[in-house]
Amino acid sequence: MNNKQPKFFPRVWGGLMGGAVGVIALVRAIAEGEGIVYVLSAAIVGAFIGAGIGISEKSAPKTICGIIFGLIGGMVAVVPVLFLDGLGLWWRSPMIVVGIYWAVVGAFVGAGIGISEKSDSKIFYGIIFGFIGGAIGGALGGAIGYPRPVNMIVVVISGAFIGAGVSLADICGE
Repeated sequence: MNNKQPKFFPRVWGGLMGGAVGVIALVRAIAEGEGIVYVLSAAIVGAFIGAGIGISEKSAPKTICGIIFGLIGGMVAVVPVLFLDGLGLWWRSPMIVVGIYWAVVGAFVGAGIGISEKSDSKIFYGIIFGFIGGAIGGALGGAIGYPRPVNMIVVVISGAFIGAGVSLADICGE
């Protein structure tokens, strides 16, 4: 049996739980208002997803890289969302906007996990599969609707798909 296979479900679970815990930051942002609070809450949610994936493997370096790159990814992902919102796409096509947001977060988390393993191929596949996993999770969340009460579901779904994407990166990166 391949020793990489058991990492798949713990990473999915880690991403799912990280997303669930990160929802607290999102609920706080919704209560507080807009602007910088959204950027900070997005960064915190990204950090929790990255941390969840690292913790699921009981690896301090993966957890630290997951937190750092999740924070960065959460902040960077706000940029295309603001751009698309300025074009009026947020309400016309939330599936695309939310998918892009979580794709960026997933790419950063995947890169962080790959960097923690000091493997160029795992960094590459982590970016690709983290991006794809985030895009799928975000698009599914955007498809069910993105009113504020649904934010929690979107974050949890996206976290699980990012965890799955990072697991595929580990399998392909050898």
